[in-house]
Amino acid sequence: MSDKTCTRATLAQGSCCKVELCDCGVLHLTVGPVTFRTTPDMTESFLSTLSEAVHQLALRSADAAATSGPTATTWTPARKHGGLS
Repeated sequence: MSDKTCTRATLAQGSCCKVELCDCGVLHLTVGPVTFRTTPDMTESFLSTLSEAVHQLALRSADAAATSGPTATTWTPARKHGGLS
């Protein structure tokens, strides 16, 4: 068993999530009470998939608003992210 303790640096933090980089190269994505330990490549793929889902939600909302008239509730993302660098 190793005595080495990894240290994390916070890369980004929002109201409901945080992304940290461990000195061993693992990314820790914490959303509420759940932490995902991933590689940078896996995190980039996750971000791409999530961005596509947000885009599809916006399209469905726009379609619903067009067919339901001006009183329809539309979904809009709270904030756009450019991705991880």
